[in-house]
This record gives sequence, C-alpha cells and structure tokens, in this order.
Amino acid sequence: TMPHIRDFPFSKEYFGTVLDGEIMFGSSSSEAISVTGSLPENALANQLEKGFAEFKCFDLLYYKGLRVENFPYSRRLSLLDKFFEVNKNAYIVPATVYTTEKEKQGQYNSTFVGSFVSLLEEVWAEGKEGLMIKRLDAPYEQKRTKNYLKLKPHFFRDCIIMGYTEPTK
Repeated sequence: TMPHIRDFPFSKEYFGTVLDGEIMFGSSSSEAISVTGSLPENALANQLEKGFAEFKCFDLLYYKGLRVENFPYSRRLSLLDKFFEVNKNAYIVPATVYTTEKEKQGQYNSTFVGSFVSLLEEVWAEGKEGLMIKRLDAPYEQKRTKNYLKLKPHFFRDCIIMGYTEPTK
C-alpha cells in the first residue's frame, strides 16, 4: 500500500537499522487509517487522490545492527541525524524535535520554542493530536513513563446523575 516507503533503497551500510515512528497522512488519524487500514487498492487510490503518506521517524531501536535502546535519547537522535544525512527520501523523514534550550537549537533536527505550553496550544489549535515529551537522557521505552509522556487535550465535564437503573447481570 505504500511502496514509496516500503521499497526505499537505503544505504547498505545501514542494514540492521530499525526506525520508530508513525505513518502520517492527511490531518487526522482517521485519514491515516484510510491508508493503513484499507485494502491495498483503496490505500493507493486515497494516496493518488490526496498525496502520499509519510513516515515520521522519532526514534530508533537498532543502528547498523547494534541495539541502541539503552542509549540516551540524545545519542539516538544523533544516530538518526547520521542515518538521514545518507538516506534521503521525501516520504521517510525525521520528526521535528522541539527544545526550550536555545543552545540545543539545531541539534538533533531541533527547533527552539519559548514555551511548551504555547507550543501545545498551537498544536491543538491546528487540530493536531498533541505532543510527545521525551527526556534527552532517557533510554527507549515502549510505554508511557515519567521519561516519555504524551500530552493530549482532555475535556472535563461536571455532571449530576438524576437516576439510574440497576444492571440485571
């Protein structure tokens, strides 16, 4: 369904490199599902109509066959930079890393922002899902922890329950 990603002929010196990221298509997760969750002919038709899906890479687990999950995130980002210096594809791209530290701007494909709160508000205003927050000194983790947070909008409502019926089972 995505031969422009699947068949990417990356440099042989990078065999054994495993990237972590997500498929992006359109402006919402439901649009991405129209590519990733449909039959190949429908996925291709959607992309021919709306443009091709993109793989946004934000981490890596193996680099040239070496397991790097326990390396700090800053080191893994440096390795990703090296990977993308050699392997160029318009549809497999590094995700932008945002930093509030001016001296880190430009490192690891990073962009300086004055405040994560204002960035988060901007992201939500654009209709995007949210932000991932990772500590630069943390190892790779597959689940949310204090080192790996996902910030999404949450809406809370106060309700008064006027009555209910006991369940029968």
